[in-house]
Amino acid sequence: MARRSVDHPRIGNLRTPVLVIKPNTASNDGIGGITPNPGTQVADTFCEIRSPTGREVFMAGRNESIVTHVITFRDFDGFDIRPGYDIIMKEFTDRIYRVQTIRRTQERGVWVIINAEEKSGDSGSGC
Repeated sequence: MARRSVDHPRIGNLRTPVLVIKPNTASNDGIGGITPNPGTQVADTFCEIRSPTGREVFMAGRNESIVTHVITFRDFDGFDIRPGYDIIMKEFTDRIYRVQTIRRTQERGVWVIINAEEKSGDSGSGC
């Protein structure tokens, strides 16, 4: 049996339920302050999330793990995703991936392959 390439995953591998969120910018509250706006949901769908690489780095006085993930979606009409959008796993809402790059494969745009980063680390004061 021929081996499938990364660009042609099996549809059965798209089993992770996620939300795709378009980040909103903060708005002026009219009295000199800034009000953060929650993001807008643009898709509720399934994908495949793979972790091909990972590295530990030391940033801002604390250890932080940066893991690059490859996320594959089946393309569909109206699926609007761009760099900077967030992908949130529905089962583990603390797992948030930030879209870095997007590639649509094949002429018909059957698959959307995304490189994303997940950041996790100590949110304390670094003591």
